[in-house]
Amino acid sequence: MELANNILVIVLYLLGAFALVMLIILAFKLIKTVDKVNRIADDIEGKVSSLDVMFSIIDVVTDKLSTVNDFLVDKIVDLINAIFNRKKRKKVKEEIEEDEE
Repeated sequence: MELANNILVIVLYLLGAFALVMLIILAFKLIKTVDKVNRIADDIEGKVSSLDVMFSIIDVVTDKLSTVNDFLVDKIVDLINAIFNRKKRKKVKEEIEEDEE
């Protein structure tokens, strides 16, 4: 019985050592994988930062075009209002003239 206990302890020590070695190997592989992911993330960050300049230029151009568009729309609306106001004034003048007669 004592021999079986000793053999069982030796087997447990060997399995523990094997598990420890496997965990170390997995840890090294995990470290390599994390390093690769960090390199990819840094590369993507560099590419995105180069696109930031382009997007800021597009933003400025869009803002300027929006300002010009708003100005043109305001002028067109003012022109249309002026045309309709003239017609209303003519109608009012005609009604006043008719009332005076």
